[in-house]
Amino acid sequence: MRTYYDHERGYLAIRERGGTGWDDCPTLASPSTDSYAPIDAFLESRFAPPGDVIDLGCGGGQTSLRLVARGHRVTAIDFSPTAIELARANAEKAGVMVTFLAGDCLELDFAEASFDLAIDNHLLHCLIGPDRGRLLRGVARVLRPGGLLFSDTMSREGSFDPAMMHCDPSTFISLHNNRYWTSERELDDELAAAGFEIIDRGARPEEPGIGIGLIRVARLL
Repeated sequence: MRTYYDHERGYLAIRERGGTGWDDCPTLASPSTDSYAPIDAFLESRFAPPGDVIDLGCGGGQTSLRLVARGHRVTAIDFSPTAIELARANAEKAGVMVTFLAGDCLELDFAEASFDLAIDNHLLHCLIGPDRGRLLRGVARVLRPGGLLFSDTMSREGSFDPAMMHCDPSTFISLHNNRYWTSERELDDELAAAGFEIIDRGARPEEPGIGIGLIRVARLL
C-alpha cells in the first residue's frame, strides 16, 4: 500500500514529459530560488565530511550526482520506483556510479554506523507526526559516531500564508496531507530528541507567503 509521502504519481508525470527530477514536475510552480543552492553551499563548506553518504528521498538523483562529483561514495533511496529509474538514467548519462535503491526511508535496513553523512534535501517536510521522529532516529542509527545530517526543510516561520500554501492553519499540514510546515523550535527539538546537536544554522531567502526554508547541519552525539 502506498503511503501519504509517496511521490510516484508526480514522477510518472515528470517521466512522461521528459523531465529528470522533481523540479520538472508539471504541477510545481517555477521556483524563484535554486532548489540545490543550500546543499551546494554546504558541500563547499568546512562542515562537509568525506566518506560514505546516504541521500534520503533522492528523487532524480540531482543531489547524489553533486555528492559523487565531490568524491563521496553515495547510496541513495527513494520510495518512488520511477524516481529511481530517472536517477539511474541521470547517473548513467553523467558517467558516474551511485547505488540507487527503491525503498522506504522510514525503514532504513542498513547496518548500524554505515554512513558519515545523511542528506535530507526536502524529505522531512513530506513526513507528518511521529514519522518525522522515526526518520531522524533511523538516520541516527545508520550514521557513524560523529556523523552529520544536512537538512533543508520548509517551515511556517516568516510570512507564511496557510491559504496560499493550501495548508490547514491549525495543524500546518497541507490539505492534500503530503506536507508539513514546521517551526524553528520544533525542528530543533526533533533533532535533539533523535540524538543530534546542531552545529550550523541557515535559512533560505524569505519569499512572501511561502515561509522560510530552514537549513540545519547537525552532528550525531
